[in-house]
Amino acid sequence: MDNVNLCKARFKSLRESGWDDLLLEVNSFCEKNEISIPNLDDTYAPPGRSRRRIDITGKHYYCHELFYEVIAHQAREFDDYFRELATELISCVGCLSPAKSFSAFDKKKLVQLAKFYEVDFSSLDLLVLDDQLDMYYLDMTKNIEFSGLNEIGKLSIKIVETGKSLVYPQVYRLIILALILPVATTTVERAFPAMKLVKSEARNQMGDGWMSDSLLTFIEKDIFWGIDIKTVAKRFQTCVLVVSNCLLIID
Repeated sequence: MDNVNLCKARFKSLRESGWDDLLLEVNSFCEKNEISIPNLDDTYAPPGRSRRRIDITGKHYYCHELFYEVIAHQAREFDDYFRELATELISCVGCLSPAKSFSAFDKKKLVQLAKFYEVDFSSLDLLVLDDQLDMYYLDMTKNIEFSGLNEIGKLSIKIVETGKSLVYPQVYRLIILALILPVATTTVERAFPAMKLVKSEARNQMGDGWMSDSLLTFIEKDIFWGIDIKTVAKRFQTCVLVVSNCLLIID
């Protein structure tokens, strides 16, 4: 989260004072390599055959229409990637970090994180979580077994090893959900292009069950590559045999 804020501050700094530094660097490069430096106070002439009159200086064109526009474009791409909800989610997850004796702990943000998971945390669960977080923080900061931890993954392992997952079940659930969040996001992103590939125009009549099975083998291909083809063939043969027996019974 700190890196996100630093990047935003850097974009702002570049827009406010980056042009002068860039211009000095470009002028230095041109002088060193004996490249002629145009007068940026002259009227700008667009390259190419078109010589339409543009009443702006070279400085205005290169500074406002190029330099500032590039920064604005990069800032927009950055904001699109870290949207407000995603940024809030990252900020909340960061509060689970055990680094520096749980210095990032923030009870309000952790309760807010739990509210994002409406299916996993009922209203009663949120009340229990709110109560458990106070004891959890005191326990973690005073327990020497949890000192020196720097990652949420290692924290989850230590909580299970010490039995604290049973003492603070709601907190442990929140930690697990935070850990699987990157995996779940990646899986969803992979599922959409897979749907386009599997359910093409030629196969758009397939049922949801069939499509779901096809997507599973496509998305989790690393797992299915480890399954022996003979095992798959044997499975199909068993299914065919079961169907045949059922048809005989019906007849």
